[in-house]
Amino acid sequence: MENLEVPPNVTAPTTSSATLLIVPLILELLIPFVESLLGVILNTFIVVVNAVGWAKNFQLNSCDLIITCLGFSQVLMQMLNLLPFLVFCCSTCVPWFNRHINVLDVLGLALSYITFWSIACLHVFYCVRITNFRQSSFQHLKARTRQWIPWLLLGCLLVSVLMAVPAPWALYSLHPIFAYPLLFWNTTGNATNYLHLEPVIVAYQVVHYAAPLTLFLFSYVPPFLMCCGAATLLLTSLWQHTRRMALCNSSFRGPNQVAHFKAIKSVSISCCIFAIYFLTTMSSRLHLLWPLCYQIRLCPIILTGFPIFQSLILIFTNIKLRQAAFGILFYCRCKGRRA
Repeated sequence: MENLEVPPNVTAPTTSSATLLIVPLILELLIPFVESLLGVILNTFIVVVNAVGWAKNFQLNSCDLIITCLGFSQVLMQMLNLLPFLVFCCSTCVPWFNRHINVLDVLGLALSYITFWSIACLHVFYCVRITNFRQSSFQHLKARTRQWIPWLLLGCLLVSVLMAVPAPWALYSLHPIFAYPLLFWNTTGNATNYLHLEPVIVAYQVVHYAAPLTLFLFSYVPPFLMCCGAATLLLTSLWQHTRRMALCNSSFRGPNQVAHFKAIKSVSISCCIFAIYFLTTMSSRLHLLWPLCYQIRLCPIILTGFPIFQSLILIFTNIKLRQAAFGILFYCRCKGRRA
């Protein structure tokens, strides 16, 4: 094999440039890969535990049904997150990936929407089951939870699919200039021409980004608002109940009060994590719509790390999942001692 000569205008990479190449590789590929693997394991555990419970009794309560749908969607979404690592390691997968990019985009968007709606349904369920409002409509919903929760999940699934199908074609096929705006910079020469064309870019942005931006907003904002509203009602009810019981009953200041404050803390932490995930998702989607828009470098880490925290919260707050997790840990510990 002949030795390749380096062109005179190409310099060897320095240590600083190599570091600049390694840091994005770690932040955008390696850490998300590890997080995706952990997310697949944890959410598969949730789905398997609930599936075993359903196989024994041939029924799932409303909470387990929502958690199973959420876990299954996150398993599929984390598997999709593993595809970039597979393409990076295996160059023969690149043609297949390019041929099916639209299908993968639709599937990824649908799973992302289903995750948002499932989390919103879970918070609505907790709000209806735990809060003690006296309104007749609220009591009617509370008494018929098992009837309307499956229909709510089915409606969320249909809305997610309908919102996800047109988005990739509206984004990539109809507006190729804004899918790759850096080509605009390279073909215009200098900064003066670019600034001269800025009004044209803004005009196209208003017309061409209306459809996909509307799809993203109507897909992500409603479930986020539902989650925030349900969490606010739940926290308000828990706080009022805690204060009322503390004033009326002196014995409530013991373990009961601790349990209520733990519930308030759990709901608050879950809602804050979901808010961070929502902001990160919107930042990522806006960057996809307009690559000149600022995107946080930690977006891939947060997007792939959220299912881990969400599944851990579900495991430690659900009695059945917590007992199954402790049983597996105890079994592994006994196996390790025998070995």
